[in-house]
Amino acid sequence: MTAGKILGQRGEFDLAKIPQGAAPFVALHLRWYIENIATDFYSAYHRWYPDHPVNWLFEETKRLHRQEPANIAAFIRTPSLSDPAWLSRIALRLRQHVRAYAPYRPLYYNLADEAGIADLAAAWDFDFAPASLAAMRVWLKQTYGTLAALNREWGTHFRDWDSVLPMTTDAALQQPDENFAAWADFKAWMDIAFARAVRAGTDAVHAADPSARAALTGGQLPGWGGYNYSQLAAAVDVIEMSNEGNSVEIARSLAPGLITLMTSFPSVGEPQQIHAIWHELLLGGRGGHTVGRGQCRCRR
Repeated sequence: MTAGKILGQRGEFDLAKIPQGAAPFVALHLRWYIENIATDFYSAYHRWYPDHPVNWLFEETKRLHRQEPANIAAFIRTPSLSDPAWLSRIALRLRQHVRAYAPYRPLYYNLADEAGIADLAAAWDFDFAPASLAAMRVWLKQTYGTLAALNREWGTHFRDWDSVLPMTTDAALQQPDENFAAWADFKAWMDIAFARAVRAGTDAVHAADPSARAALTGGQLPGWGGYNYSQLAAAVDVIEMSNEGNSVEIARSLAPGLITLMTSFPSVGEPQQIHAIWHELLLGGRGGHTVGRGQCRCRR
């Protein structure tokens, strides 16, 4: 074991807590990383609660959709990944942490654990929030150039950009002409919005300390939930993930400078874990995160 973790502060920032939390590690000559600084933003639908399951908000969202299939509220992410107020709030929080911990040189600053557009890599049509739709329309303008071009591709008849709405999965499944362009563009936008939000967090970390590293942990297999590594891999400095779906090879081929970490589970059995550790090392992995009675960051 070569390092540990210190939890980030998601309430009012208390500078006095910084030396208190760092003292045990300093005494043992160990480094550490800062954990889950912005989980309330990046992992809104999969995060720890003292009195609810980690995914209870997502379960409530699905229940609302089952009860009222036509109610678009089930597809409004709270908070929206494109909400400027939230992006500003998270950037400030990250800068506060980085400036306070900079003298200690933490290994990295973890934006969130098990982040995702919805619950991890769940397939869900987030985000119909006004901020998200406004940003999506700007992206669509840049992509198509004219409203007429978009209408031709989508098979729609929108009269102005402000009326452009994407297609949900439910609607796509009912398309008689099998034109899924409006749905596919919405799916692409969800990936872009997630990666942009992660990039905004990384930029805030770098603004406070150019040598600091921003991270995501609990990365998922390629697919839904924002895990389009062609967008995500370059949006962060460090990512901890399993190699499901060859995610490590995909991410590092797209962003060769990306630092990858793995999680090992001693309960799985020592031979399997030794094999997994060597496998990740040979793929260019830089560290292991052991989950057991406690959690630590080990560098190889």
